Formats: sequence, structure tokens, C-alpha cells
Amino acid sequence: MEQKRSKRMNIIHRHNYSKVYDKERLLEEVKQFKHQLSVCQGENASLKNTIENKERESAERDRLIEALIKPVSYTHLRAHETSLHLVCRLLLEKKKKKKK
Repeated sequence: MEQKRSKRMNIIHRHNYSKVYDKERLLEEVKQFKHQLSVCQGENASLKNTIENKERESAERDRLIEALIKPVSYTHLRAHETSLHLVCRLLLEKKKKKKK
């Protein structure tokens, strides 16, 4: 009877030891996972900042473009005509008159 009891105790002891080992291993894995998670969150924060900066730059560029590009009159465009533009425009006007 004593032998059976000692075998049983030995099995229980081994079983409890494996549970303790499993807990320690799981705690270590959880610790590693938390570390990996914090690294990923840091990378995500960095990417988020980069995206926000690009969006700000894009909005600023759009405002500058809108400030620089303004509509001009037809007379203003004609004032900057080159001789080549003038020839093309005159040919187009001549073509329009023939159609009428």
C-alpha cells in the first residue's frame, strides 16, 4: 500500500511540476508577445505620423497651387501669344469662317 501511495505522490508531484513549468513558459511567451506588440505599436505610431505629415504637406501644396493659379482673360492670353500660336489661331479662325 505504501508503494502505491508513493508512486501516486510521485506522479502527482511530476504533474504539478509540469504545470508550474507550463505556467512559467506561458508567462515567458506572454512577456515576449507583449514586447512584440509594443514594437508593432511603435512602428504603427511612426507610420501614422508619416502619413499625417504627408497629408499636411499635400494640403499645403494644394493651397499654394490654388494661390498661384488664377484665371486670366482671353486678352491676357493673346498678349503672350508667340508667332506660332498666332498662325495656328488665325488658321482656325479662317476654318471657322469657311464653315459658315
